[in-house]
Amino acid sequence: MQTISNTAYAYALKRYEELVADASGERVRGKANPYTSMNGNMFSFLDKAGTLCLRLSDEDRMAFVAAFETGPVVQYGAVMKEYVPVPSDMLADPVVLKGWFVKCLAHAHTLPAKPPGKNSGVTAGPDVPMRLHLVLPSPPPLNRLFNSTEQEEARMAETSGLNHLGLSVFDLDQTTAFFTQVLGWKEIARDDSYPRNAVTDGSLRLTLWQVDRAQQVTGFDRRANVGLHHLAMQVESEQQLAELADRVAAWPGVEVEFMPEPLGDGPRRHMMFTEPGGIRLELIWPG
Repeated sequence: MQTISNTAYAYALKRYEELVADASGERVRGKANPYTSMNGNMFSFLDKAGTLCLRLSDEDRMAFVAAFETGPVVQYGAVMKEYVPVPSDMLADPVVLKGWFVKCLAHAHTLPAKPPGKNSGVTAGPDVPMRLHLVLPSPPPLNRLFNSTEQEEARMAETSGLNHLGLSVFDLDQTTAFFTQVLGWKEIARDDSYPRNAVTDGSLRLTLWQVDRAQQVTGFDRRANVGLHHLAMQVESEQQLAELADRVAAWPGVEVEFMPEPLGDGPRRHMMFTEPGGIRLELIWPG
């Protein structure tokens, strides 16, 4: 992905925010990774290169590509089939830009809503949403989790914490894109000879390993296989959980087990889903 100056990105973001407010009366969501959504469906976003991307109907998308000779929207090697990249010079033409955004908005109205609630059966459609930077806080102090006796016993353990967690995935690129674009993680290493890579949120480090597709590959069944049941990641607020849930549900290949709901008697809330590579994940707000 090409780099962009802070000034150029700030200009693109300002125009995007003005466009959304003028055309829909709504606001751009996501501080680190701006996007718009409707009924759980992403329909526009601004990528890190400062390119505005719009989700259009098949007819409008063909007309846009023919008129402006644009290529596909590609993020981390994945083609975002329903999106078109807006030429940078169109940002300076509010009339033309608004006209296409209105078409984008109209298409968003036709998309089926993604129902919330437990076991809703939400499965991501063919769109790719904007990335959201997820800041995962440090684990709570021991005194919030264990009593004094348990704390003392923990200090006597022969190990001192999780160094990393290795996960085998169906598609390395898809899983990497999910962690980096949806959760805001950073890819820190890659070995294409395996292939494998490593991603991190600054606290937890995961190594992702591509399974051998030449062999019979089966998905993990937490009730029938020994191994990882799920990986739980913490978010900082209830609002962040709700917003991130929308991003997750709209990501291609994600299968939502249930949207945010109370955990036990609350106030904790969580959601469960399977990312495109087949790993069962949980997002939790500890209350």
